[in-house]
Amino acid sequence: MRVMTGAALAALIAGLATAMPAYAQKAKDTLRFAFIDPISTTADYFDAKPETVGVERSIYSTLLDFDPESRTFKPDLAVSWKRINPTTLEFKLRKGVTWQDGHPFTADDVVATVSWLLDPKTKLRFGYVYTSRFSKIEKVDDYTVRLHEPHPVIDDLVAVSTNMIIFPKHLFEKYEPRANFAREQPIGTGPYKAVFVSPSKGIMLEKWDGFVSPGPWRPAASIGKVEILPIPDLQTATAQLMTGGLEVMHDVPRDQATQLASDPRFALTSAPGLNVIYMEMDAAGRSGNKALTSLKVRRAMEMAVDRASLAKNVAPVGATVPNALCVPVMVGCGVDNAPPAFDLAAAKKLVAEAGYPNGFDVDIISQPGTEQIAEALAGQLRRIGVRAKVENLTFAGFRARQVAGKIEILVGQWDAAGRPHVAGTFAYLWGGGPGDYARDETLIKLGKEASSERDQAKSDAIYRKMFDRINDKAYLLPLTTFPAVFVHNKDVWMPKDVTGALATDFFRMKWQ
Repeated sequence: MRVMTGAALAALIAGLATAMPAYAQKAKDTLRFAFIDPISTTADYFDAKPETVGVERSIYSTLLDFDPESRTFKPDLAVSWKRINPTTLEFKLRKGVTWQDGHPFTADDVVATVSWLLDPKTKLRFGYVYTSRFSKIEKVDDYTVRLHEPHPVIDDLVAVSTNMIIFPKHLFEKYEPRANFAREQPIGTGPYKAVFVSPSKGIMLEKWDGFVSPGPWRPAASIGKVEILPIPDLQTATAQLMTGGLEVMHDVPRDQATQLASDPRFALTSAPGLNVIYMEMDAAGRSGNKALTSLKVRRAMEMAVDRASLAKNVAPVGATVPNALCVPVMVGCGVDNAPPAFDLAAAKKLVAEAGYPNGFDVDIISQPGTEQIAEALAGQLRRIGVRAKVENLTFAGFRARQVAGKIEILVGQWDAAGRPHVAGTFAYLWGGGPGDYARDETLIKLGKEASSERDQAKSDAIYRKMFDRINDKAYLLPLTTFPAVFVHNKDVWMPKDVTGALATDFFRMKWQ
């Protein structure tokens, strides 16, 4: 998205405000919603990003739902579940559910979907989320399935309840490649049906009257139609909102959001979600920058960062300052030892004590969406002699540099792969893999213990110890949360947690 200057946006708003009033599509019961990225599929399996998850949650269903308020699991396609043994989950499925083409839902659909997910021939970007947790799916009868694990896993129900959407066997197995199903014939059991899917035109969703809500945590849709439009240019999206061509803009930068919200026709909703912006330092020395292997240097850099200022002035509206790489809604999120407070004088002293009285040079890599925060952070670090150069990379570029071990400092964003549990965070960043720039054997060992511990309280205690160690060793500094910001016509009602723990829930939006 191209970010406009404040003056340019103000001029655009002033001009458009007198040109034409914003007429919402309330009378036509159609909500028009702008996304930055084009959406070419309805399933996160094939294109893992928040926009896709928002669509798939409206069309498809999972066996369980995760309730962010209580941090507990609720029924969806499964009405009940239990552990047969430490590595086997049994699910009783809901009877009377039909697919949007009228075909009955049964255990065969679950078995077909999960078997495909676990097949070694299935190549998905985040397929390891399932293959690392589950070994096979077994049909007991038409409304009972058992999911087997190679070893006990603490976040197995999280994996089942978030993005493990179920496809209709009678349609899905006809497609090759399977990804075509989610583009050409996306039939689900959710609150909305897909009318069309097009990378250039977007996606049209229509309320499905056959949907049966499993409970208040997943209600039936209220708005008749949702038209999701790919509009990557901020100026174009703003013009559409101002002249009545849109009801909702998503992912609006701070300055633009506050200026648009000053118009009495519009409102701003900031939804927390799971995203956290962070600064990770190469404590293991993989990149060759020796200075970063010093605890005193890393501690000094943390003390030089004014996180409160970043949250207030740079991050999206509604951002807060966390003390760990997690948000309260996530299972296992807890920390006792907070990062050090902002203290420039103490930071300068520590850098000198570490042997760098004249400072040193460092490269900062930023992921998409974190560029402004990375630049602001670099400016703060220069005040203690750390001469930081920022390079903005695509996700593909970042990933290649990460695997090669060539990242000195990363300013990234992390949402635990959309799963509200910290187990995946530790496995990815402190599990000894390509994302691990600490290579702390204690953390690796504790992570394995926590992920295989069946007692939730004991597992949470281990994760708390791990978060404390990360702060003690200054491996990573959580900077700010990264809420989803919506500017919308006041005819649209959006709950403050409209993104819940996962993504945009169109079925929870209403007309005022």
